[in-house]
Amino acid sequence: MYKSGLIFIAIVGILLFFVACKNGMSEQEKFIQGKWSYSEQVDEGFSSHISWTFDKGSFEMDGYPPINVKGNYSVKRAKEDAITLELYSQTWDGEKQEDETLKIQIDKSNKTIKIRGRGPFTRSL
Repeated sequence: MYKSGLIFIAIVGILLFFVACKNGMSEQEKFIQGKWSYSEQVDEGFSSHISWTFDKGSFEMDGYPPINVKGNYSVKRAKEDAITLELYSQTWDGEKQEDETLKIQIDKSNKTIKIRGRGPFTRSL
């Protein structure tokens, strides 16, 4: 009887662990998942475009003028209207980059975000 009780507790513990891992994303991290785009006119006749894609711990940033950065992220801090990510294992056009912090402001009512103060970025399909 004692042994079956321990087995039951172990099984419940394992199940709780997997449920916690599955639901481990904050609401802010869930909100930023997917591709986000922003374009702006830089000069007369010249514009820039940037897209960020967040996918369960990995990210990619690309745009024009040509740029491509890929890597991983972890959540450092999440508040109601903002999330701060630690970017690591980054490559910029194939070159390794230093880890850095990325601050994102979230505007759920308008379904937009601002990254490093730029934006608003809108969700791309």
